[in-house]
Amino acid sequence: MVPKDKGTHKLASVAYHFDHNKHRNIKASNHLVLGISCLGYHYPLMFRLYLRTKQANKLKNAGNSTAIFKSKLELAIEMLQAVQPIIPTEQPVTVLFDSWYASEDLLKWITRQGWQVVCAVKGNRNLTGEQLTQWHKRHKGKRYTHVKLRLADGRFRFYRTRSHTGCVKGLSEEVRIVISEKGKGAGRPKYFLSTDTSLSEKTILQHYQRRWSQEVDFWYVKQELGLSDYRLQNLEAIKKWHTVVYATLVMLY
Repeated sequence: MVPKDKGTHKLASVAYHFDHNKHRNIKASNHLVLGISCLGYHYPLMFRLYLRTKQANKLKNAGNSTAIFKSKLELAIEMLQAVQPIIPTEQPVTVLFDSWYASEDLLKWITRQGWQVVCAVKGNRNLTGEQLTQWHKRHKGKRYTHVKLRLADGRFRFYRTRSHTGCVKGLSEEVRIVISEKGKGAGRPKYFLSTDTSLSEKTILQHYQRRWSQEVDFWYVKQELGLSDYRLQNLEAIKKWHTVVYATLVMLY
């Protein structure tokens, strides 16, 4: 999300959205980004502006035929469909995303392409008919696998992990779930899913760490490149502003 001042009005992309970090609605524009990581490099590849239903309908009624409501999951699949034809079929692909996007439809679409998924999932997800939180409680006291990971600042941190293989709704093949804790008494554990069951706990967490590059992109475009500084009302003009900012980021990389 790109926050805008409360007094902002008539900007086609701006509306009130719920900010999960601040736990309240804020005025902002909202967009999704698809990035690509390969050979140690990361680049933002494409983006889609997200419009709420009322926004899209208002713009459509005003004559903007391109303003069509699509959910964030639909926009995510749309971007993956756009990039799929240019990826060589023999190239192994792993798609990374956080728990918000771990829907049955997205998982099924990705696996149908022959791609793998590593993503975060919520504790209420069922694995072979049992909630992950319940499975975690049932195995308390049993041995952990300790994994050492390098953090973004160069430091190392140990995580306590357990993994379990089973079935999730919508997928015919089994998946591996990794439960990760920073340490005893360090809050709730995190849950991660991998469609490649041959991967170790450490490799799955290392794959997911690469998703942090997208958060770094968001910081750069908002704090350093002025993504939120536009004073444009027209939806197409706002899209062009986003394009210029992200193209600048790619050139800087």
